Amino acid sequence: MAVTYTSTITYIVQAGDNLSTIAQRFGMTLAEIQALNNISDPDLLQIGQELLVYDNTGSDPTPNTITYIVQAGDNLSSIAQRFGMTLAEIQELNNISDPDLLQIGQELLVYDNTGSDPTPNTITYIVQAGDNLSSIAQRFGMTLAEIQELNNISDPDLIQVGQELLVFDNGDTDPTPNTITYIVQAGDNLSSIAQRFGMTLAEIQELNNISDPDLIQVGQELLVYDNGDGDAPVTRVTESQLNQIGWSSAYLSDAILEDLNSCLERYNITTRSRICHFISQCSHESGAGRWTKELASGEDYEGREDLGNTEPGDGPKFKGAGYIQLTGRYNYTQFSNDIGDPEVVNQGVDYVAANYPWSSAGFWWDANNMNALCDTNPSVEAVTLRVNGGYNGLEDRRMYYNRCLSVFYA
Repeated sequence: MAVTYTSTITYIVQAGDNLSTIAQRFGMTLAEIQALNNISDPDLLQIGQELLVYDNTGSDPTPNTITYIVQAGDNLSSIAQRFGMTLAEIQELNNISDPDLLQIGQELLVYDNTGSDPTPNTITYIVQAGDNLSSIAQRFGMTLAEIQELNNISDPDLIQVGQELLVFDNGDTDPTPNTITYIVQAGDNLSSIAQRFGMTLAEIQELNNISDPDLIQVGQELLVYDNGDGDAPVTRVTESQLNQIGWSSAYLSDAILEDLNSCLERYNITTRSRICHFISQCSHESGAGRWTKELASGEDYEGREDLGNTEPGDGPKFKGAGYIQLTGRYNYTQFSNDIGDPEVVNQGVDYVAANYPWSSAGFWWDANNMNALCDTNPSVEAVTLRVNGGYNGLEDRRMYYNRCLSVFYA
């Protein structure tokens, strides 16, 4: 029987928090913390917001800690979640300013939430065609390091169809999820569709009696798991969501977040597909927010009439700015007119980098008709080709895209 807490305390939302991890920390379900605080949308949290939570701390509100050694495949967010911590808590406890700067073998202090039996119950899973170790781990609520350690796997790429793996028994009492119908779009492949709906390749093949995953047709109807509300509009992107994608809070001021959400609304980047592609491309191009302007001097653009650089000094003044670098006097002028701010042209690159890193990227996105491309459910390769003109950084872009899928299709 679950413990019932009759008293509550107040918790102040910190940078990096999300409602699910706060609930877990205080022994609550997501539904309980929402009901207790009259929260309809769990993504709409504000730093500094006061929440009522169960008082499960006893006389010592500071949990005991143990040492955790960072493993290959770990990230700070997944470690925090594993030990019932928020990202902000694990950063504060270990004096970590940038959550992306972890080293394999690094020692971290984490909450001791293991009790007397630190090892979860396990069951056996049989590797299916199309599986990879990371997706199996995610399916059973494990980190990549955990599933490797549990099965003595040194190389996560070396798994075989039919191989037996020990995985955490995450207590799914209804192994057959509800299904909906998905219509195959131009640019789809079966693997990406499966990933989008939280399925393995083997599961979507079995559910649809598909023997060859390469033989799908545009317009074909597929049964897929119902993992939410489809491609419903996303009303607002939060700091905690960007943290999960890989953005450090050090690069996320209130002004930056406001520019992002203003950009999404202005340029109608509001479906999940559009947002996943837009944010993943911007994440790669900017190093997850590290770079708001081009690192080069811009002298190479001096005198480039094709960019509208007709005045002395135009090259450096109008070098690449924003997360998808807006370049040249002509493009700056078009952007300035679009948002109604003449200072874009008057001040140039530093002004755009400080005030419109997202909006300038959204302007490029809109001008290049990227929403229409995203509405065809394109591959990461197809979007990258349009953004980059090639495939530079494709694996990094794909990594960010997969993180976006896990955040916005969760």
